[in-house]
Amino acid sequence: MTPGIYWKLLVAYIKGSVNIEFEDKNLREMLDKNYIDSEPGETFYVNGFPLRGTTTKRFITTDGRKAFWKTTFKVLIPSITGVFGTLLALLKLLVSN
Repeated sequence: MTPGIYWKLLVAYIKGSVNIEFEDKNLREMLDKNYIDSEPGETFYVNGFPLRGTTTKRFITTDGRKAFWKTTFKVLIPSITGVFGTLLALLKLLVSN
């Protein structure tokens, strides 16, 4: 995972949902191919919260090689949780100062 993903996950806690997609650099080339199969992925957890609807798919083309991996994170956390977490973080900052 890249640092950008952690930033987007932080945004997810505030907004309540986020989509993150990772695609192989060969994606442009492979979009023109016909894909014949895909494999579902695993569920990810952040601080104990499941990233619901998370999918990791490997698309296989008619060429028989991996086209690309696509990972989509969908964090469905109620907005109140995101707001509460933000307020708690601000309170900790104020107390530490």
